[in-house]
Amino acid sequence: MIDQITTLKPVITERSFAGANRGWYSFWVDKSLDKNQAAKLVEKLFNVKVEEVKSSLVKGKTKRQLRTRKLIAVSPRKKVLVRLAKDQKIDLFETGSGQK
Repeated sequence: MIDQITTLKPVITERSFAGANRGWYSFWVDKSLDKNQAAKLVEKLFNVKVEEVKSSLVKGKTKRQLRTRKLIAVSPRKKVLVRLAKDQKIDLFETGSGQK
């Protein structure tokens, strides 16, 4: 299943960048992936060693459009938090602060 095209999108929020500073990187993945498959996918794509994986299902919500008052259903997703081995980073989550 990992050899097939699988979605792995980084979570781009202030909270995820704060977690990345502490060594935890967060991604949105397919709901069908389990922890081991998600870890192997991150290791394969970013050439890092994954030490720990936490996963959670994020419940879908309904949002209201402002002008038309329509309710839009946002589908449920799966979020995976990955902790890497010591002294390893994923450059995608680097903010560049402190560099000149």
